[in-house]
Amino acid sequence: MNKKVKRITAIILTINVFSVIEPSKYIGFMSTKAYARITGADLEKISLGIGDIKFKEKQTEYTLQLASSVDELKIGAVPKETSSKVEINDEEVYESNKYKTVVKLDKGKNKITIKVENGSKKKTYTITVIRGQEEEIKPIYLSNISLSEGDITFSKDQMSYDIRVPYSTDEVSVKAIPEDDNYDLDINGVPINEDNKYRRTLSLEKGDNKIDIRVQSDDDRQKIYTLHINREETEIKNQNSSTTPFNDNNNNTVIKKGWVLNKGQWFYINERGNNEKGWLQVNGLWYYLDINGSMKTNWQNIGEEWYYFNSDGTMKVGWLKNTDGKWYYLYTSGIMAKNTIINGYKLDSNGAWIK
Repeated sequence: MNKKVKRITAIILTINVFSVIEPSKYIGFMSTKAYARITGADLEKISLGIGDIKFKEKQTEYTLQLASSVDELKIGAVPKETSSKVEINDEEVYESNKYKTVVKLDKGKNKITIKVENGSKKKTYTITVIRGQEEEIKPIYLSNISLSEGDITFSKDQMSYDIRVPYSTDEVSVKAIPEDDNYDLDINGVPINEDNKYRRTLSLEKGDNKIDIRVQSDDDRQKIYTLHINREETEIKNQNSSTTPFNDNNNNTVIKKGWVLNKGQWFYINERGNNEKGWLQVNGLWYYLDINGSMKTNWQNIGEEWYYFNSDGTMKVGWLKNTDGKWYYLYTSGIMAKNTIINGYKLDSNGAWIK
């Protein structure tokens, strides 16, 4: 074989060898990227033993109304990913029992929380279950509030009261009786109960004194009744005077404006030191003072119209049950309605509801 043929043969062999080993040469340099499937912490469905919340994929809050006779609810929460951890009211549920558990229900409002966790992903679903109609849930009330000083006309639906007491009253005993003995009560944060006869004595500063009476049920529902007891800031020295004078630091005579109690009657002293008379508005509430300046209460005929004033002198509006048991209606102007129909109730010429 001549040299030229040998050279050609060598080149061909070299190319063939390179062709064989070249792929393996680069195999070590090939890289494969692994793309993991993106997962979440979503539920596939929520199933209930009774009722329907109409589950939607993107909705996380639901409300369910059930009859008062239903005292437990079977609930299932199936995740989209079997790798997810599911808890219903902090109890873990598993695929083996179809992610189901039973939740006990109290009367009224119940909150069921479903937590889903999948790796770093977390999601929470809530179902508010109302067991029984709202009217079946007993409202919270006090049955009475009484005071050792000052007048109060209690109504369980009225949450705020304005009471005036004379300067000489430096403390007041407040008694609050709950409608249900199981309710918890406190007055300005201090618990009261049968042991202290539902009573607490509080010191009064001059001016406005705010007293909060909180009543709370076993299921943490509560109401707060508020008393604003206004203690007169000056003492009446001359019971026959229509003004309330006192001396300031410079020994100047000063007339104190506001309500004063004189011989069992309330008067209002204006900035000139005179008794107000006729209609008077104080803090948004209307009062009526006679020709002597004395505050009027009960039924009053003013300008040929009948009005009613509460025991604290404030003008009554809305429905009123009189001491004779009859119902009357007073417009927002305070005038008693008569010979008309109010909300379907017919009133006679004397203003009384015709049953």
